[in-house]
Amino acid sequence: MSLSPYIIVFIAQGGELEIKSLLLAYSLRENLPRGQRMLAAIPSNPGAEISESCLKIFSKLSIEIHHFKNEFIDRRHSESPGDWMSNKFESLLSLQTDENILFLDSDIILLKKELSFLQGKIKLAAKPADVRTRLDWKKLYQLAGLPMPREEIATTVDLESGPPYFNTGVLFLHKDIQQKICKSWKRYFMLLSHTDTKEALDFDYFHRDQLAFSLAIQKNDLEVSPLEEVHNYPIRHRKIIHEKAVFIHYHDPGTLAENPELYDYLIRLHKNNPSFGRILRKSLSWYLTLVRAPVLIRISLIFVRNYARIRKILRSANH
Repeated sequence: MSLSPYIIVFIAQGGELEIKSLLLAYSLRENLPRGQRMLAAIPSNPGAEISESCLKIFSKLSIEIHHFKNEFIDRRHSESPGDWMSNKFESLLSLQTDENILFLDSDIILLKKELSFLQGKIKLAAKPADVRTRLDWKKLYQLAGLPMPREEIATTVDLESGPPYFNTGVLFLHKDIQQKICKSWKRYFMLLSHTDTKEALDFDYFHRDQLAFSLAIQKNDLEVSPLEEVHNYPIRHRKIIHEKAVFIHYHDPGTLAENPELYDYLIRLHKNNPSFGRILRKSLSWYLTLVRAPVLIRISLIFVRNYARIRKILRSANH
């Protein structure tokens, strides 16, 4: 039994996500029917704007554009790691569509020509997380005012069982449950973002969107149809692409450069859209990916991610 039509939604945002979203869009258009609706959700918050070159490539690929305001970011006085994960529920809440949605993280590439795994009467589908995060799960649910789930699921890489915990990079959301799950998702994300919660519970703050998603599932008493690992494939853990892998979750340019099948999408996108080169030049790590130098890419990633700390050390050394 096939599902009713769905829209594929992903985030496009200034910076590295601009490059990743173009790669995702290119892989989707290369593999799926031309009639498949695809939508790039772009936050209108300051600093999140994408380039005209990016918009033109999206237009060429027949990607619809949806601008939304990330209210969570708008209310923050300072930015913390993982804050922009709020784009997921903020974009979906703003859509208010009467169609089903397949939401994809931008750091994903599609390898298959069809999505036959989306079959049957699915309301909500996600893949269990790769690795179980370390925290006091009982305390988490107590802080949220929710009972502990009776069900346990195993993560796909470390195979540890525990309360439902999913990777939110590939999500199918039926039109009937989109608004209520996303409202709860936002509510618990905000709870986990509070300073008091951070002090009371030691948890992976960057990936708090996944913990908030677990709480939202419990709040709404929703059953999640578990996707197989090949439907959201953790290539950084597995190293070699499984022959049945559908969506490859690669995360960073170094991983992409190490895998010829993924790297080929970057080369083809650049060859067919020369303006993509101008976008790549904004990021040292991604520009190095063109010459396929994984070691240099990883060094540049370390530098970029620790730039503020390195600058502080150098300043101290000069005084």
